[in-house]
Amino acid sequence: ISQIQTLKSNYKFSTIEFADTSLSKYLYDEDVALKLKEIKVALYGEIRAVLSDKKAINMKKAGFYGVQIGIESFSTNVLRLMKKPADLITNIYNLRICYENEIECAYNIILDFPETKRQDILDMINLIPKIVHLTPPTALVKFFLMLNSYVYNNSNKYKLINIRPSKYYNYINNPSITLSYPYQYFDYDRQDDDITDYFRLFNESCQKWLKVYNSENSLLKIEKTDDNYLISDSRTDNDEKFIIVLLLDFKSIHSFRLNNSINPLIYK
Repeated sequence: ISQIQTLKSNYKFSTIEFADTSLSKYLYDEDVALKLKEIKVALYGEIRAVLSDKKAINMKKAGFYGVQIGIESFSTNVLRLMKKPADLITNIYNLRICYENEIECAYNIILDFPETKRQDILDMINLIPKIVHLTPPTALVKFFLMLNSYVYNNSNKYKLINIRPSKYYNYINNPSITLSYPYQYFDYDRQDDDITDYFRLFNESCQKWLKVYNSENSLLKIEKTDDNYLISDSRTDNDEKFIIVLLLDFKSIHSFRLNNSINPLIYK
């Protein structure tokens, strides 16, 4: 806080972006949020998929207009390969929390992470129509194999062969650079399934997602009225509306389509 105050007093600016670092959980604190609010700067930062309603409210209060979240994948299987603590549901929940608190959300998807299977990508493609009311990915990015990373040090586990310095080093004409500083990025070949054909299919699904997404008018709306919830779902060509009624005496939830085709769903 004191550093931000000092910077703002010395240099007149209105925005601070925390780049290439995950924000400290200290910034989710309510007292900190109030202090940042008083400084009146717009904030942007990178976070892990750890948002909750309270954290998002505090970040919005502090002045965060946007965040980059470490989503990386919509497959729990792949997230486990990445050693990510989050799973698919957690990632979707983080996108939803950003949307509901009007915080711009950016994130990348990595499709070629080693040991990713065809079915993992197919499952993600099938998922997309169900989440098009949420923010689409900013980019589909390539996985980079880095020196001494977990994957690099466990290349046999991830079935990587023919590991070699990245082809981009060919553009560096001065060999003394690599002699004094070791190679950091590597190319490799995979022993497992060839999934490159599925990249195009996933990209096409994301292009459709971009076309229908509207940050100001969600395709999935939930409106509360008394003890009822009205759900309007226009994520597909068949617009549907439901009323969910909580019946306290039966301790159950009844869902009715608004066209009154009774045969309600009951959730105990």
